[in-house]
Amino acid sequence: MKNTFDIKVVLGQNVRHLRDASGLTQQELADKADVESGGYISRVENGKKWPRPDILATIAKSLKVEVKDLFDQKSSKANSKENVAYEKWANKFGTIFKKMKEADIQHLYDYVKRTYRK
Repeated sequence: MKNTFDIKVVLGQNVRHLRDASGLTQQELADKADVESGGYISRVENGKKWPRPDILATIAKSLKVEVKDLFDQKSSKANSKENVAYEKWANKFGTIFKKMKEADIQHLYDYVKRTYRK
């Protein structure tokens, strides 16, 4: 059976939700996060773009949240069949992510990008 959970969907939905709650347009968030355009934010929100770790950090900072909050499935409307497994993973990931060096985060980003490339 195919795993229907997609972390890019969770990320995108959370960015959209947090951006809307902040009253920002996609372009305004792009300007605050210093990314190329509102179109870039749109692609992230639609699960079509996986941002680099440094961009994730600037998006999170612009939305006044931590990076781990962008992956919080509780605030996402993504498929929740795997909530229990996801919660365990998210808690471990959040703890680990805070302790990681930037180079290690880059390696993780590269791995995820290769693994989930569509």
